[in-house]
Formats: sequence, structure tokens, C-alpha cells
Amino acid sequence: GYLQAVSWKNVHIKDGFWGARLQVNREVTLDYQYERMEKTGRIDNFRRASAKKKGKFTGSFFNDSDVYKWLEAASYSLGTHPDKKLGHKVDRLIEEISGAQENDGYLNTYFILEKEKRFTNLVHPKFVAAILTGIFVIVENLITHTKGVHITNTAMRTSDPGTISAEASPVF
Repeated sequence: GYLQAVSWKNVHIKDGFWGARLQVNREVTLDYQYERMEKTGRIDNFRRASAKKKGKFTGSFFNDSDVYKWLEAASYSLGTHPDKKLGHKVDRLIEEISGAQENDGYLNTYFILEKEKRFTNLVHPKFVAAILTGIFVIVENLITHTKGVHITNTAMRTSDPGTISAEASPVF
């Protein structure tokens, strides 16, 4: 027979080497990373793109993907260990991300704030789309965080067919 993938929902790591690291991630790392994203302007870029805050883009053009990877990690954590405080951060962040999305579905704060550069380099936007697709797979299993589905559905709807899929993504 062939090997088959096991869903993350069916894997329960409670102790040992990885159990300890996942606990540190839940109890320390996710909060620390969120604070760093706030301090370095990564989340503010979404606020600027939605016109909630004035100013120019801060940091490197790939800063959005750091926010999405945090959202992915937080969603995995919530899927195995529900946490109201973390869930609230995820909800707020999803609201910031959704607010930055343009009417045509486009979502990349660097290019939203630097409009003349939009569509000049599609490599990173495709990577980000893959991350968002991964988050969609997680979020569809988290009933309390279904707002995130809108983000990924829009990314999938507004992209070229076949460019965003869990199967074709380098992230998976």
C-alpha cells in the first residue's frame, strides 16, 4: 500500500521533545512574535493600506508574509488548544487584513501603498497566496475563525486558475 498523509487534526503531541516546544510556542513565542509585528510596523502596514493610519510602508516588501505565517501558527495552536486571548488576537488581525484588501480583491500592503510597483514582480505574491491557501485549510476547521475564509476565497477568486492550490504550493 501507499503512504497517506495524516491530517494535522488527527495528530496529538502532548509531551516529549515536540510537546515541550509546542507549549513554549503557545505560551511564549506567539505573544512575543505578535508584539514584534506591532513594534516593527508589520501590522501597521495593513492599517495604512486600509487608510486607518497615515504613513508609508514600513520594512521589507515581504513583511506581509511574516504576518500570515504568524496567523497560520496561531491557527494551528487554536486548533489544538483553544485560547480566548489568542483567538481575540487572531480575530483582530483578520479584521486588519480584511480591511486592507482592495475592492478588486488585491491584498499586498507593499504594492497597495506603492501602487506604481503593483504587478512588477509576481514571485512573492504567489508565495503569499500559497500561505493564505494553507491558512484556509486550517481555518476551515476552526469554526470560531471562519472570517479568515473570506481572505483566502478572495485570493483564490482573483488569481489565475491553477496558481493557488494546496497541491501545487511550495509551502505544503
